[in-house]
Formats: sequence, structure tokens, C-alpha cells
Amino acid sequence: MNEGIVLGDAIYQIVVFLVLFSIIWAIFSIIRNSIKKKKHIENIDRKLDNLIEQIKKDK
Repeated sequence: MNEGIVLGDAIYQIVVFLVLFSIIWAIFSIIRNSIKKKKHIENIDRKLDNLIEQIKKDK
């Protein structure tokens, strides 16, 4: 009986660890993706500004 409790506790601890790890990984992924999107949008904005400047110079 005692071995079943120990095994059950170990399985429970592994499951809890995996859930916590998944939550931390999800938060990290969301932050990383938002930073990438922000940089990408800034890059597009800079390119559009350059195109607008070239169009104004050509006129």
C-alpha cells in the first residue's frame, strides 16, 4: 500500500511540474512573439517612410 502512495505522489509531482513548465513556456513564447512582431512592424514602418520620401523626391 505504501509503494502505491509513493508512486502516485511521484506521478502527481511530475504532472504538476509539467503544467507549471507549460505555463512558463507559454508566457515566454507570447512575450517573444510580441517582441518579434513589434520589430517587424517597425521595420515595415521604416521601409514605408523611405518609400514615401523617395516618392516625394521624385515629384
